[in-house]
Amino acid sequence: MSTATPLPNALAAAHRAHTLANLARGRAPLHPARDALLAIADLLDIAALSFQTEPPTYFNGIAVTNTVPADAWLALTDAEYKAVDNPRTGFPAAFGQYVTQPVFGNALKLPDRTDPVSPALADKETQLLAALRLVHDQLATATTPDLVAVMLEAALILHSKLARLADVTVCDCPAIQTNRD
Repeated sequence: MSTATPLPNALAAAHRAHTLANLARGRAPLHPARDALLAIADLLDIAALSFQTEPPTYFNGIAVTNTVPADAWLALTDAEYKAVDNPRTGFPAAFGQYVTQPVFGNALKLPDRTDPVSPALADKETQLLAALRLVHDQLATATTPDLVAVMLEAALILHSKLARLADVTVCDCPAIQTNRD
C-alpha cells in the first residue's frame, strides 16, 4: 500500500523548517547578516516544501519513516554551510538536526565545549549547555506546534549566547575583554 500523503514525522520536520525560516526572517531586518539570514530562510522553505510534498518511500509495502527527501537534504546542507560562512546569523553549524530530529528520532547534539580561559566563563558555558540540554529534552517530547516553535527559538538564543561566549577571551585583568578571531 502506498500513499501520496507525507508521513507525520515528515510533516513535523516541515513545521520545524518553516519555524526556523520564520525565525531567520524575523532576525533579518537591520541585521548585519541580513542577506545570509534571508538565504537561510529561503533554503529552509525549500526543505519544508520537500518534506510536505515528497511521498513516503515504501519497501515491501512498509513505509520507510527515517528518510529525508533529497531536495530537503540538499537545502538543509546548503543552509548549514551558509550559517558556517556567516556566524553572525546566530544559527549554529549543525542546526539542520533540529529539522531532521522527527525523522530520525535521534537525540540532539550539544555543541562542543570551548573551555573558556576563566572560571567564570567556564561556569557560564556550563550553565548555557545545561539550559540547551533541557531545551533539547523538551523539544524531543514536544507535542504541539507552538511548543516546538518556542523550544526552537530558545535553542537559537542559547546557541547565540554560546557563540558570543566562545568569542570572548578574558585576560589576567577581568576588566579587559577582547574578541578572539
